Amino acid sequence: MPKALFKCCNLIGDALFASPILREWHKRNPDWEIDLQTLPDYIAQIYPHFGVPMNVVFEADESKYDFVHVFDIGKAFTLGNQRSCHAVEGYGYGLFGDDFKAETLKPTYIPEEEEHEKGLVLVSPFSRSCSSNSGQPPNKMLPWSHWLQIITMLRFYGDVGVLGGPKDRCPLPISEDEYFTGLSLNHVALLLRDCRVLVTIDNGMAHLASSQEAPTIEFYPSCLGMHWAAPLGNPNLYIAQTNPATISVAQAVFVVRQGINQLLMKGR
Repeated sequence: MPKALFKCCNLIGDALFASPILREWHKRNPDWEIDLQTLPDYIAQIYPHFGVPMNVVFEADESKYDFVHVFDIGKAFTLGNQRSCHAVEGYGYGLFGDDFKAETLKPTYIPEEEEHEKGLVLVSPFSRSCSSNSGQPPNKMLPWSHWLQIITMLRFYGDVGVLGGPKDRCPLPISEDEYFTGLSLNHVALLLRDCRVLVTIDNGMAHLASSQEAPTIEFYPSCLGMHWAAPLGNPNLYIAQTNPATISVAQAVFVVRQGINQLLMKGR
């Protein structure tokens, strides 16, 4: 049996973008054995949920494979700019060339059932790739003063839950019981699948939510083209392209209010 090695060492969103492409490659090459090499971190738990039979490995000898491909988000970004296409399509053109047409922009994450909370109003205010993490003006994360007003409003719609990493905390009046942080991605996917609504910025949770078709209100950054990384495969999406360094509190609250009105009118 021929063997293929795919390398994917990316953050959550960029990793999820690879899922439709891996599914397409497997459909075209059903008799191949697939290994996926990644980093030994929490993101490694994503790949077994792509719906593609493959082995996740942390080391690999490329000489033992018949085909090797790297999911390079930088190269996908170059293709995205050249063709004004989505990151999923950038990956697809990088692998298949012009012999490619995306069937969907929605990532695949097939969760395993486990006990989880349902009907939460979720917020995801954190981003590992935001420029504010290096002392620069924010290009993704909203100011905490904005989140204070947003979360205050959201409490009228249900119990609030904050998503993030184990140590992520907001300098806001949020109880420890409201932090759903440091959970497995499988548990988070189920929370998203069965939430009432998610309010988020451009981060991994926005793309994991897309895989579950969660009702999502997203503040998408003005520094990125809407074509590139917006979770456009999610049919339950309300998205507003904004600059987090200049948006006012009133504008941010208005976005969320409009999004809730639109999404809740869909009957979820």
